[in-house]
Amino acid sequence: ALANDNYTLAVNDADVFDVTGGIADAVLQLRAATPRSNWVFEPRVRALRFPGDGELDTTDYFFNVQGEQRGERSTFGIGADFSNQDVILGQLPGAISGNIDLGQDPGPDAGRISGDNRQQLLRARPFAEFKLSEVTSLRVEGRAEDVAFDVNIADAFVSYQSLGAAVQLGRRFTPASQFSLRLECQQVDPDEC
Repeated sequence: ALANDNYTLAVNDADVFDVTGGIADAVLQLRAATPRSNWVFEPRVRALRFPGDGELDTTDYFFNVQGEQRGERSTFGIGADFSNQDVILGQLPGAISGNIDLGQDPGPDAGRISGDNRQQLLRARPFAEFKLSEVTSLRVEGRAEDVAFDVNIADAFVSYQSLGAAVQLGRRFTPASQFSLRLECQQVDPDEC
């Protein structure tokens, strides 16, 4: 159950939503494991219902996949996420209030934007790790992300596509210490508002 006297964290009294309702959050985790592989599939549905304030009702959908296949000297894997959800300000800290100085109040850090704005996210993170010797390893990672909002809001919620890659070379000096050199690059293409 949920009761909130200012659900949208509105500043003006005219925009305040005093709500009482119910929350349902269901997750199903499916796991497939062998001595050389591990896969996890996790669908999730979250719903909020407010009798009398139907415009604030939401149903959000999520799906997560994590998996890896291990060989003698290599490991290959992928992580992938999908979500279709109402936008929550707490996911983008500082996006509404802009840059702030240390010690200043950033304003509300969580809440909902009034109106019907949803975010659709699709993300994939493949990786490969190779054991080059007993003490040296190489890890290669990729990242692709596509984020779309029903309504783009300048300086707050802007749809974008992103591609990135990373290469990490590591050398173990003792069983408890390792030195790694990591190079990363990323390209982000935001939509215009």
